[in-house]
Amino acid sequence: MTKSAQAVSCSNCSVRRLCLPAGLVQADIDRLERVTRKKKVIKAGETLYRAGDPFQNLYAIRSGSVKTVVIGADGNIQVTHFALPGELLGLDAYSSRVHPSYAEALEDSSVCLLPFDQLETLAQEVPALQQQIYSIFSEELRQENEILMLLGKRAADARLAALLINISSRYACRGYSPVNLYFLCRGWTSPITWG
Repeated sequence: MTKSAQAVSCSNCSVRRLCLPAGLVQADIDRLERVTRKKKVIKAGETLYRAGDPFQNLYAIRSGSVKTVVIGADGNIQVTHFALPGELLGLDAYSSRVHPSYAEALEDSSVCLLPFDQLETLAQEVPALQQQIYSIFSEELRQENEILMLLGKRAADARLAALLINISSRYACRGYSPVNLYFLCRGWTSPITWG
């Protein structure tokens, strides 16, 4: 069996409380596992999907981290999100059915492939799953609004500090120690490029 076709168990996943199984009873988790049975391992620097690819799957980050990037009409590159374990990628392709961004692994990472057509069908049968999907979409919109407010009102150093605080708090929610930002930032004297 290849790495891309290995079986995945939501029941035993270390980030299930942050992902789609959150709040589901075991019988519904079992049904979800039949949809999420495949995972994919991507190496640092590899892409999970590219802008223009058809929307077929959502991707749940099991381990590692992935950035999403949009390339503007003028060729400018903009990092739009850093996804951590337990978070979903691909939500921005739902309405157009085409990915507007590309997703690149920042480190060796593992993701669950969630075929959206199957997930949508299951969500119609499992109200708790449908509610969880709505909650994830809602949280994504809330975070996007926060980012828009941040970009419009602060200087670059304040935006960087807010990004680092955001990532630190998200890691803390996953059981990691919050990052000591003083030590992380100490010694940074040159501009940082995220692209």
